[in-house]
Amino acid sequence: VTASHCLSDDGSHPKVKFSNGKVGIAAVVYLAAIDEGGDDFAVLRLHVDPNGYMEPMVIDCGTIPEIGTDVYMTGYPGGERLGIGQFTSTGKVARSNAPFWKWPHAIGIEMPAFGGFSGSAVRRASDNRVVGILVGGLPEQRTIAFMIPTTKLCHVLEIS
Repeated sequence: VTASHCLSDDGSHPKVKFSNGKVGIAAVVYLAAIDEGGDDFAVLRLHVDPNGYMEPMVIDCGTIPEIGTDVYMTGYPGGERLGIGQFTSTGKVARSNAPFWKWPHAIGIEMPAFGGFSGSAVRRASDNRVVGILVGGLPEQRTIAFMIPTTKLCHVLEIS
């Protein structure tokens, strides 16, 4: 799962970079594009066997995290061009419903987020379950970010 705005518009298959440096090719299975009123997430199917590349993450389909819940995410701030590499950012859920003009179902989180974090899994610190997909932040306030809750993703995909 990633943010749909992370995907190329040229129809090419997205590439997924694993923490061990390996790169896999994926196909888009489901797309909720923001320019079509969607929630800015995409579900990908890998064309490689992920065994040995990554640990599966458990998605929380049942609850939206409460205000004050400790969360974290790992991403590539600045993308490949800055060469920073993988970085983990921590924070807290700030608003349980913070609709922003681009993301009508977004939840606000107080967490440093820069370009390159988009599409990262936001995980609850207490149990490491994925509770959201980071979709962006306020350009003028780099410590306010927005995530689409996994409850929305689970509802759309009809999983529980």
